[in-house]
This record gives sequence, C-alpha cells and structure tokens, in this order.
Amino acid sequence: MPDFPTTDGRRHAERVSKDNALIKQIIDSNFLGHLGVIQDGFPIVMPTGYVRIGDQLYLHGAAANQAMKLAVDSPLSFCITSVQGMVLATTMFNHSFNYESVIIFAVGKAVTDLEQKDDILVKFVDSMFPHRSDRLPKNTRTELLSTSVVAIDIDKASAKVRTNPPELDERPDAFVGTVEFETQVVAFKPVIGSTQNETEIDSRLRLRSN
Repeated sequence: MPDFPTTDGRRHAERVSKDNALIKQIIDSNFLGHLGVIQDGFPIVMPTGYVRIGDQLYLHGAAANQAMKLAVDSPLSFCITSVQGMVLATTMFNHSFNYESVIIFAVGKAVTDLEQKDDILVKFVDSMFPHRSDRLPKNTRTELLSTSVVAIDIDKASAKVRTNPPELDERPDAFVGTVEFETQVVAFKPVIGSTQNETEIDSRLRLRSN
C-alpha cells in the first residue's frame, strides 16, 4: 500500500470532515468526478462517471481510455465537487464559493468478471435514472468487454464543505452576499421515434434528487 497524502486538510481545516455518512451523501448526490493519474511522470486529470456500491466507488469508461488503464494497480486520486453558490465579499481577495467536495486517494482495481461488471453498469445507469435499466436491453458481451470498470476503496477519503456567507467588514458600493445555485431540468429533447414519456423521466429525476 503506498504512502497516501494526508486527507486531514491543511488550509481551512475546520471545513474538512472524515464523517463517513457525509462523504457518502456527497458522493451519492453527484455522478461525475475527476480522476487523477500519472502518465510518464506527468499528471493527467479526466472527468469520469461513477457509482458507489457500499464502501467502494466504481469508475466507468471505455476500455481504450488511457486514464482508466493507468488507474489499475496504481495510486490515483478522485475528486467530486458540487458548487452551491458564489460568495461575493467586500473585497476581491475574499470572494469564494460555497461547495461540497470529496477527495479520495486509492489504488484502482480492475473489475474483469463480466457478471459483476454487468451488475455494476446496471447500477450505474439506475443511479442516474432510477429503474431505467428495466426498460433497456441487457448489456451484451461485446459491450461489457469494451467497457472498463475500476473499483476504488473510499476509506482514504475526506469531505470539505463551505456554507458561510461573507463577513460585512466594509460597506462597498456593491452587492455583498451569496448567489445560490439550483440544479433543475430545463428541457426534454427526445430522439424522433423514441417513446416520448417526459413525465416518467421527470419523476425519475426527482426521485433521484430526493
């Protein structure tokens, strides 16, 4: 096992938490993170889809994806970030964001058993749209072989959360406060000829968000 970097947090350590429930809550409320690996001594970072099952995170990508290959049996980092709003302070120096994030250090393990991989990919789809796999064709052997799934433990993880408004230590001629973000469905764009059941999709998305 490599000597992983600390997850204690050096800057604003008061925002850092190793609470397992909080870490899982942040992980489960998102579905895209950034995978960091080393290629020929150079760091590369790639956006990567994932699903959590128990105490493991499963990353999903093409079998030909170089970052996924480099993640197998090698140290990696994985970061998930959700921004809730902008913090507009009294000085430019103190502007910030309110956010939730998780950083994980691990060694990736390839999932090669096709039955296990199929189960993980079904859960991956259903994590985005609950029960959607019930309405889709089963994964074929060719599709499973062309898909890479890498498992990482989340025991070396920490969360970092900022939720505070700015302090009003001066009164500049500008708005001071927070600008909060809200994620919502804004449009449905079905492919012509598909079953256009917008109500079902919307209800499933709302089920996921709850």
